[in-house]
Amino acid sequence: MISPEAEKLRQQGNELYQSKNVPEAIKCYNEAAILAPKDPSPYSNLSAAHYEMGLYTQCISDIRTALQLAGTESSSLEKKLALRLAKAQLQTYDYQVAANTLAQMTKGQDKTVLGSICQRYIEYSQVDKEVYRREQLSQLPKYLCALGETKEYYVVGHDEACSQMDSNMFGSSERFISIFFAGIGDARNLYATLLKIDQLEQEDSAIPSRKYHLTINDIKAEALARDVLVLFLLTEFDSIDVSKETERTEALTTLFFLYIAPVVPQRIAELIQAAIDRLIDSLVPEKTIAEYLHIYSDDIGPLVEALRSWRGQLRSKYSVAEALQMHLNHCKSSFPAYSEHVERSVEPNIWEPERTLFAQTGVCRPPESWVQEFEPILAGIRSNKKHVKKIKAYVADKWTMNVTMLDSRWQGSLNDTLGAVLSFDPFGVADNLYLHTGLEKPQQKPYLYNYVARFFAHVATAIGRLRKRLVVEIMYGEVSDILETIRYNGSDRPETFPAKYDRVHLSNIPYVPCVSDDGDAMRVER
Repeated sequence: MISPEAEKLRQQGNELYQSKNVPEAIKCYNEAAILAPKDPSPYSNLSAAHYEMGLYTQCISDIRTALQLAGTESSSLEKKLALRLAKAQLQTYDYQVAANTLAQMTKGQDKTVLGSICQRYIEYSQVDKEVYRREQLSQLPKYLCALGETKEYYVVGHDEACSQMDSNMFGSSERFISIFFAGIGDARNLYATLLKIDQLEQEDSAIPSRKYHLTINDIKAEALARDVLVLFLLTEFDSIDVSKETERTEALTTLFFLYIAPVVPQRIAELIQAAIDRLIDSLVPEKTIAEYLHIYSDDIGPLVEALRSWRGQLRSKYSVAEALQMHLNHCKSSFPAYSEHVERSVEPNIWEPERTLFAQTGVCRPPESWVQEFEPILAGIRSNKKHVKKIKAYVADKWTMNVTMLDSRWQGSLNDTLGAVLSFDPFGVADNLYLHTGLEKPQQKPYLYNYVARFFAHVATAIGRLRKRLVVEIMYGEVSDILETIRYNGSDRPETFPAKYDRVHLSNIPYVPCVSDDGDAMRVER
C-alpha cells in the first residue's frame, strides 16, 4: 500500500516541477522514495526531473529502478517512460541502445524523429572522424566583411624585412622549428628569415640537423605566384656553377628587375617570360619544382592562372610611355619638394645620381656588364634634359612593363591606373632589405643593382645549404580558413606538417592590429 505521507510529498514535488522549481521538486521526490522504497512512482517522477536538469545518466538509472519496482506491472510504465529513456540514452551518446529502445515503442512522430537522429549518429560513429570533420568544414559558409569587389594587389611591401627566427628560438629546439607567414606579400620577411637561419647555423659549431618548416600564405594568387617564381629563380641560380659568371649575372639581373622594377629591358622581359613558362611546366602533379617547395594540388590552378595572365593580354595592356608619364606625375604629386627625386631612404645620398635618373625616367639601372652589352645608352649617369629626354624615348620604345606587377582584376577596379605599381620607391625597398637582416651592404659601387643582387645571392646560398632540411609550404586563401585547415588537418595536408607553430607572423592582415617592432605586422609566439 502507498504511504499517504509519501504520496503527499510526491504531489508537492509535482506542483514544484510544474512551477519550474525542479531542484526543490527533486528533494520532495527523494523524500517520497525513502518513505515508499517499493513504489515506482517517485522514481518515475525523479527521472523526469533529472532529465530536465541535464542529469541524463541519473535519469536512466531512475527509469530502470522504477521499472524494476513495477515488476509484472511494468509494461504500461515502460511504454510511458520509453521515450524519455531513449532521449536520455541519446544525450549520453549511447546511440545503438537508444535505437533498440525506440524499436520497442509503438509508431508515432516522436519515434520517427528520434529514430532518424539515432540512425544518423550511428552512421557518423562508423566513419573516420577527421574525414567527416574536413567534409563538414569545407561546406560551412564563411562571412568576411569586404569593402571592395576585388582583393588588393600591392606587389611591393612597405615593411622592413625582419627575420622571424632569433637566437632564442634557434637555441630552444635541436630538431624542428616552424614559422607561419600570413599575408606574405613580396616575401621579404621569408627571405630575411632564411638569411638568419643560415647565419645561426654557420655560427653553430654543431653539425646542422634541425629541420625547418616555413608556411607562407596570401589571399592573392598573384602574390604567391610571384613569390614562387622568385624562389624558382633563386633555386636555379644556386645550381649555376660559380665559374659561369655571365650566367649568374644574367640570373641575378632577372631577379633584380623582376622584384623591384616597374619597367624592364626587352631582354629581361623575355627571360621572365621564359621563367614563367618553365614554372608553369613544373606545376603539374607528377613534377617537382624544388624538393623544399610544397604546393597543394588545389592551389596549382589559381597559381597557373596568375602566371598565364602574365603571358597573355597584360603584356600589352599598358604602354611604357603611358607608365612613365604616370610615374612622373606620381613623383611630382607625392614629393613636391623633390620633384626630381623619389622618397628619401636612410642613406639619401648613396644612390645619387642614380636615384635622380629613376625619378626622371623610371629606369632602374642594370649592372655595368649588362649596360655595356645590351643597354649602352645608359652608360654613365647624366641628368641633363637632353640626356633624360633621349633615355625616356629609348625606354618607351625598347623596354616593357614588368607584367608580374600587374593583376587584371585589381587594375580594372582602379579604373586601369598603375598607382599600385608606380607608388613605391625601389631604393627604399633595397634599404629595407638590409636594415634588420645583418647582411653587410656593398662597400664598392653601391648601385641599386648591387644591393638587390647581393641580397638575393645570399638568400640563394641559404636555400642551397638548407634545402634538404627545409620545407616552404605554399597555402593560398584567406588566413582564417587556412588556419582552420591546419588546425583540423584538412585538405590533403601531410600528417608530418605542423599543426602548431613556434611563431606566427601576421602581415597585411586588415583586421589585425599593428603591434610589432616593425610597425606593420603582428608576431604571435607559441
